[in-house]
This record gives sequence, structure tokens and C-alpha cells, in this order.
Amino acid sequence: MRKYISEHNNSNKLSRRQWFKQGAGLGALALSPFSISAEILESQHKPNYVPLKPLENIKELINSPVVIDRIEILRFGKEYMTRTTTRDGVVGYSMGNNRIPNLLTIYKDLVAPFFIGKDARELAVMWDQFYYNSKERVYKYASMPLWNCFGQVEVTLLDILGKVAQKPVCELLGKVLSTEIPVYLSSLRRDTSPEQECEWLGERVEACQAKSIKIKIGGRMSKNVDAYPGRTENLVSYARKFFGDDMDINVDANGSYDVAKAIEVGRMLEDYGIGFYEEPCEWEDFVAHQQVADVLRITIAGGEQDYSLPKWEWMMANGALELIQPDIMYNGGILRTIHVANMAMRYNLPVTTHNPRNNAEYANLLHLAAVLPNLGPFQEYRAEIPKGKIPYTPEISCHNGHVSILTQPGMGIQYDPDFMNQAEVLALINQTW
Repeated sequence: MRKYISEHNNSNKLSRRQWFKQGAGLGALALSPFSISAEILESQHKPNYVPLKPLENIKELINSPVVIDRIEILRFGKEYMTRTTTRDGVVGYSMGNNRIPNLLTIYKDLVAPFFIGKDARELAVMWDQFYYNSKERVYKYASMPLWNCFGQVEVTLLDILGKVAQKPVCELLGKVLSTEIPVYLSSLRRDTSPEQECEWLGERVEACQAKSIKIKIGGRMSKNVDAYPGRTENLVSYARKFFGDDMDINVDANGSYDVAKAIEVGRMLEDYGIGFYEEPCEWEDFVAHQQVADVLRITIAGGEQDYSLPKWEWMMANGALELIQPDIMYNGGILRTIHVANMAMRYNLPVTTHNPRNNAEYANLLHLAAVLPNLGPFQEYRAEIPKGKIPYTPEISCHNGHVSILTQPGMGIQYDPDFMNQAEVLALINQTW
């Protein structure tokens, strides 16, 4: 059957499972599923692990402070954006996700004021300073909403730093390892029959010359209920027949199953040579994912809703996830996601970020993916053709199964000035806490 991770990674994973199942060298670990000794952690670490240190030389590239003057939250119909301006008038942008309208109070009252008056060159340590601030007790709001807002501002500051340094953001993050990124086409639909799903997705595969796809199974946090009876197995079997044995096919269950059902479905997926099995169980139940991973041969993927660094560490150390999928914004931005990727490197695990986008927001993934040494074989790219999005250049599109990284200064995205003038300003933040 197919393995989404390399044979080297797979052998590392299996040895960990043998330790957990047989107790070889673990000793007291069996006393608690939530504990793991420093010795065992060290034995699993990659010997030649060299962590990325983003913005390491930023003060050599920019020798004067880049002081943040104001942050604006903008709306264009149903689209959202963050715009940050420095005291010297340099402007950075970040395309917002569709969570922003429900997070405005946290964003404008708790997150954005933290950045005002600070030197953007200190960005590499800001997420740590922000979270552990004793005055505001930010940790009491620990959540995806909190870190999502932080990530929006962070991307604007990376855009600014790149523009001031006259370098693309990826060159500020580390050594650029790739000029184009292989992608899988990600379908977000559960309202189709197997025939309908494969027909429309097949058209996009042909147009993009993609070599990998992901389809939805289950019903989304549905407690073992399928989108409609029989859809999952019928879709998987039909997709394998439709796309053939050479297509890398992956699935996303969005937390649809309990452990027993997840294993049952997983064995069916193995029979059809599916690459990875994303979020088989409810995302918060990391022990359930560990139990599923221990039984199945298929690669267990997940992490899009996760933001807790101790939980990331536990899931990697205990084999709950074998393909690491942080969402860049939900996890708190590009730099915090690099921190998770550094963790994954220690455990010889690949990273394929959750990013079902194909618009300007996709720039975040491209700059991150360009520097990750433990990048998974394909990165997510939304299969549907975008409609009614904020206009930008250069176009981000898929050709021959790849998307090219951006090489212009900053995030590499230019927005139409006339269109930007149409923005509704939802919030203007120009004072600190």
C-alpha cells in the first residue's frame, strides 16, 4: 500500500510503536499515557536535527527600528484583510480568513494593541512575549481565535520587513530549498455522489496536471454518521477506479469517527492504497488518534485546529500523528508554525500545512514551504476555482502539479490601489495596551 511518509520516517514511526506496545526500554512510561521520559524523547530525536531560526539576521539587513504605528482591520464585502503601517509609512497586508468577523473583540482589544510601538525586527520573539505577558494575562484566552488574530498581524509585519529589506519573506525565514511546491488538489465537498465528485475533480486534475488529490469522507464531527449512507466507501472505491493506481489519493474525515469506526474505515482505506487519513477522530481527542495510529498502517494526519505547543509535543512523541498539519493562522502565524515544524524535525515527521486556499492568502504557505527541510511530498491547494476574491498580482496558480514560490519583496503580493480604497475600516488600532 502507499505510504505518504518516507520509508525512513515510517521505520522511525514503527519503532516508536513497538516501544509503546512492547514496553521496550520505556519502564515507567506504561504508568500513564500522558507521560514520556526525557531519555525516550531524546532517543527519538533526529541526530542531524538543525532547527530553523527565522529572522536570525534581520538586524544586519535592517539597521534601524521598524516601529509599528497603526493596525487596521478591513472588510471588502465578505472578505477581510489586515493592514499595518509603520511610523515611516511602510505598509504590510494580510488576507484574513473567514473566522475574522466573529473574533473582532479579541482582535482589536487584546491582540492588535500589543504590537503598537514595537520594533517589527523583534518579531521572532513576539509570540512568546505576547502569550506570557503578566499584565494582560493573555494565556487565559488560549485558543485558536487568539492565535488566529495574532497570525494575521504577524504576516503583515513579515510583509513590511521583506519590503524594507528588499527580500522575499522566505529569504528572511531560512535557506530557500524550493522554487516550486508540489500540491494536492483538495476538495471540500460532501454534497456530491461519487460520480459527480470524481467528474468535477477530474477536470481540475487535468487542468492542473496534479498528481495528488484529497477527498472528504464521513460527515464532519458526525459521530460515525456518513454524509449519506454508503457514500464513503463508494466514493473511495470509485475514486481509485476513476483516477487509477498512479494517483496519490488522500482522505479527510474531519473528526467523523470514534476509535472503533475509525479503525474499520481505515482498514478499508488501506485496501484501496490511500495515502493519508486526516482527522479520523474528533480533533481534541489526541489519545483516540494515538489508538487508531497504533493499529493501522495508513498514515494518520491532523492538527489543523491545534495551537497548544505542549499538545503538539505530546502528539509527536506518542505517535498520535504521523503527518503534521498545522494551519498557519490558527496556529499563530508563520513563525510559530516554524516552531512546530522544528518539533516535527526532531521526530523525523513531515509537515503538510492545512491551507485549503488558492488566492492571495496562499502566499503564507509558499513562503513557509520554501524553507522547510521536512516538507511533506505535497501541499494542500484548493481544487475549486476561486470566485469574487480580492484582486491581486502575481496570480497564484497550479501548473504541472506545482505552484511557484513568490520572489518579490515582502509577501510578494500587490493589491489594486483603487480596490483598496473601497475598504470599510472595521477597526483602527493605534494605541498599545
